[in-house]
Amino acid sequence: MATLDADVRSGELRPVYLLTGREAYLVRRAQAMVEEAALKGQPGASFNRQVMVGSASTPDQVDEAVRTLPMMGSRRLVVVEGIDQGDKKKAKALQERCAEIAKVQVSTCVLVLTAEKIDGRSKLFKSVGKLGRAVEFKPLYGRKLEGWLDGEARRLEKRLQPRVASLLVDLVGNDLGKLHNELEKLAFYVGDEDTIDLRAAEDTRADVRLDDVFQLNEALGNGDLN
Repeated sequence: MATLDADVRSGELRPVYLLTGREAYLVRRAQAMVEEAALKGQPGASFNRQVMVGSASTPDQVDEAVRTLPMMGSRRLVVVEGIDQGDKKKAKALQERCAEIAKVQVSTCVLVLTAEKIDGRSKLFKSVGKLGRAVEFKPLYGRKLEGWLDGEARRLEKRLQPRVASLLVDLVGNDLGKLHNELEKLAFYVGDEDTIDLRAAEDTRADVRLDDVFQLNEALGNGDLN
């Protein structure tokens, strides 16, 4: 992730990025970062952004999208989401074509590929490693998760009092999207104060528990005992 951050800050993007992992929130955030950096300052940004769904796209369609010249800008952004989803045979064919595309330096396009899991021994993974970047986002637990929460608080220009991060994890779990939403609510709740303390977390945690009750009732109603 540090290398991707460096690319985005410098504006010197690689021609292809492979974003994988079960932590979908971090994959989406990385995708958004690359998208913004790739199209930054372009008057025709909306014309040069193309998002495709892997299971609904053919190798030829992806190839054509990458080779299409930009309109009113210096480069295009092509995103192919979920290249490991759908029919296994079609997914394999798509990945193999993307591996060939990744070998070529296309200066007029940034290609972003997302997947839950790609074998590190695959042609695609190896090809991306030569000219682009392959970044895997794994679920966070324990201290790493609490450290991530501290970092997210700093993004919101707040500081977490000790034990607040662990309390949020106890209440919400390790779903980063939900944790981020709770942090945003807490940041709004404390207003101009620069610290989110246990008192604020305790005051707002009733909402979290209420959400959990509704989710439990819905799951039971659907027969989802897990």
